Amino acid sequence: MYYIKKTFKLPIAHRLMKNEDRCFHLHGHTFRIDVEVKSEKLDSNDMVIDFSCLKEIVNVDLDRFDHGLMINKEDFENVNKMSDRIIIFDSDPTAEVLSKYLFEVIRKELSIWEGCEHVTLVSVTVFENEDSSATYREE
Repeated sequence: MYYIKKTFKLPIAHRLMKNEDRCFHLHGHTFRIDVEVKSEKLDSNDMVIDFSCLKEIVNVDLDRFDHGLMINKEDFENVNKMSDRIIIFDSDPTAEVLSKYLFEVIRKELSIWEGCEHVTLVSVTVFENEDSSATYREE
């Protein structure tokens, strides 16, 4: 089995309205997002998938997060005038929630992208900083 991983970095703000500590306040991170895929075979270019193609697939949705603000839908009234790039989640936008969301979006894109029929998404890991991350994978 072949595995490859691509890393993405982008600044995103969020507020965790259920948190009683510092994360309750609006703040941001330079999130690092690792996307890992696998395949039993290589394509005609001897690759699992070209890294630039994987980047294009992931960026279909990820671009809207760049310099965006993630919030819980219950928090919308409190922060809706702060940004024109608001991404609303059904729950607090924690690293765990973001990793599952991105996993589902990337898996869907991979399934419809021409030439990626042999590629399976393994995991999405979201780093809030260099030593704190959350991973979503289906087992």
